[in-house]
Amino acid sequence: MLRDAGAKTDLLRRVAEHLDRDRQKRIVAAYPGWRLGLSEAARALLHHLRGQRLAEFDAEVRGLLDKLAHVGQEREDRERALAATPSEADIAAVVERFRKATENLTLLNETAVRLDGQLNARKVEAEFVMKKLEQLWEATAKDEAEREDRQRMVGLASRTRETMQVFLRRATERKIARLSRLITESFRFLLRKQKGI
Repeated sequence: MLRDAGAKTDLLRRVAEHLDRDRQKRIVAAYPGWRLGLSEAARALLHHLRGQRLAEFDAEVRGLLDKLAHVGQEREDRERALAATPSEADIAAVVERFRKATENLTLLNETAVRLDGQLNARKVEAEFVMKKLEQLWEATAKDEAEREDRQRMVGLASRTRETMQVFLRRATERKIARLSRLITESFRFLLRKQKGI
């Protein structure tokens, strides 16, 4: 009854030993000198069987009880493992989800490769456009610098001409004034010389 209830091996062994001791005490108490009424040879054989064979049977029974407990434990472990194992439908659903995820990943990888190719082409194109733009900026900057230089030169030439005209006018005025003075002095000198002759 205890074995059917799943009792531990150690408990079963102790109960069996207690029951065996109790049985032996009751037999001795019931037949105090006679003990089964066996002859000496039979008694010797019984003693031999009880001493040696009973110990062997006891060891065999204990071994079997241990095996039974071990097998029971293994059975419980397997039942728990089976209870924890998902059903075929659940596994099939997970496999299907994994297959779809793998397909999606493959499509995404292909799209990523295609987009990387397009991106690299756009980068090359952008570099080409940037070089062209730099060349245009340099050409525009050069043209603008040349135009500004021409405008400066024109402005400088205009100011130089105006300055030269002012200088020439002043120089001419000074020369005319000097010549006028010299002419006046020459006429005075001539007048004085004529008066002195």
